[in-house]
Amino acid sequence: MEHLHDELRREKHTKHGGRMQYGLFLKGIGLSLEQALIFWQTAFANKTPDEFNKQYAYNVRHSYGMEGKRTDYTPYRYEKNKTHRKKRRNASVLFLILICKLILTH
Repeated sequence: MEHLHDELRREKHTKHGGRMQYGLFLKGIGLSLEQALIFWQTAFANKTPDEFNKQYAYNVRHSYGMEGKRTDYTPYRYEKNKTHRKKRRNASVLFLILICKLILTH
């Protein structure tokens, strides 16, 4: 998660798989759909609101079960995450939770 967060901050973008993993993590820690849309639109600062809505908002709504086949996806389990990243300390997850909450309160 730390790698995805760093990439998102640096590049103002991340690939679909990374967005899915990070987005489901955010959902898992309790972000509402509306908060997730704000988070991603803020994170993709180089996209206009229209570009964001056309290219990315659907996928955010889809992961919350509001689009497509309306599956309510859950965050990836640790076993699945292991194949996508190096072993991380628990402190990294707590750090991301704090960052997300700080972003949404401002």
